[in-house]
Amino acid sequence: MLLVHPYNEETEEGRLCYNNDMELNTTKKQTNIGGSKKRWLVYGLIGLVFGLFDYFFQQAAQSDASPLVRVMIIYGIWLVPLVPIALYEARRSRSELKTALVCAFTWSVAIIVYYLYMAIELIIIGKDTRPELHLSNSSDPYYWSNLGQVLSNDMGGGILEWITLALVGGGLLGLCIGWLNKAATRRKISEEKN
Repeated sequence: MLLVHPYNEETEEGRLCYNNDMELNTTKKQTNIGGSKKRWLVYGLIGLVFGLFDYFFQQAAQSDASPLVRVMIIYGIWLVPLVPIALYEARRSRSELKTALVCAFTWSVAIIVYYLYMAIELIIIGKDTRPELHLSNSSDPYYWSNLGQVLSNDMGGGILEWITLALVGGGLLGLCIGWLNKAATRRKISEEKN
């Protein structure tokens, strides 16, 4: 049985503890590496689901609303998955950098999934506005060159453009939320001391 003793010491290797007979035992530090990996997996899955959701949401959002309202809806929706993730990671890791990385990662996954689904829809499912890109037309002499142009220009260009925004914008948003969380925690601790 392990007892907490006032002379216990914390070392790099672990915690030194004494048992009932005052014999020294060592226990290894427990790290939360598995929990961290699981969180990153969950963040990636959230990005995947949000990328698919956003693909259909963007089509539905092209309504008759005013341009300002449309822009707010189209871009504002990207904060919906990110703010809770950033708050959770900031509280969990207490690191602005990790929070920034998580935000950039989640948005990047969503963008890649968005454009991947666009390619699947064009090639496999079929889109009424681009029937020439459906796989059933692959015998057409210009099919592969047309498909290559669409994949490199529309999808590749879109991924490059939006991933840059995801890395910079997601990173900045994560840094801000991480910093605000750390400031709130410090204030709370100082209030408890007083």
